[in-house]
Amino acid sequence: MKRFIDNIEEYIAVVLMALLIFLCFIQVIFRFLLNMPLGWTEELANFTFITLVYIGSCIAVKRSRHVRVEIIDSFIPEKYEKVYKNIVDFICMVFVAIVAYNSVPFIARAMEYHERTAALRWKIWIVYSIIPVTMGIMCLRYIQNIYGRCRDKKGDGRV
Repeated sequence: MKRFIDNIEEYIAVVLMALLIFLCFIQVIFRFLLNMPLGWTEELANFTFITLVYIGSCIAVKRSRHVRVEIIDSFIPEKYEKVYKNIVDFICMVFVAIVAYNSVPFIARAMEYHERTAALRWKIWIVYSIIPVTMGIMCLRYIQNIYGRCRDKKGDGRV
């Protein structure tokens, strides 16, 4: 069970990628072979892709593989490397926490106005909720990385 929870982002990403491929395939079949485009598949594919991007960001944080300027790493002495990486992770964690916190009023406003998606007629706040959820997961992964780096002698931070 621990292994499943540790890799939950990867499992979600696989399911989302399979769903995205399926939706795009269905859209191509209906649009070009049957000449009957389906609006809902396009909208669902967009939402799936956006969610996949955010889940991919969670995976990148977990693996300490986020995009960054690595030239600075070559100038940091080895004895300060763990401290430097922890500071960078802490700054990134604060950033994603701010994004998550500031997205909540946006979602509340969408709930207040009862907005819905165009084709699927889903409540838009459900779609918008992927932002604070994934940002919260990223915060947890940053905490795991910092904790792992403090506890680990190697200093790579992966738990």
